Amino acid sequence: QRSVTPRGCTWVRDSAVAVDADRKTVHCESGKSYRYRDLVVGNQSGPDDDALPGIDVAVNTPAVASNYLNHAEKTWELVQSLPRGGNA
Repeated sequence: QRSVTPRGCTWVRDSAVAVDADRKTVHCESGKSYRYRDLVVGNQSGPDDDALPGIDVAVNTPAVASNYLNHAEKTWELVQSLPRGGNA
């Protein structure tokens, strides 16, 4: 995965425990917190909003997308708006 992560992006291998959309911050199981401009969360096999407090609010902000059907159209629009050259 790291080999295909675009330059300027950070791949964090940790478990998110909460998302603060107002502060654009993800709090992780390790105790670390990460600020983001744009956020992609890989949540294993399927969406579970109850397992990640704040994700339901965050996914409705302009900077967060989901690959699941109920957000697919927004995600595609965000992908199309990315600058050419692979750097978000």
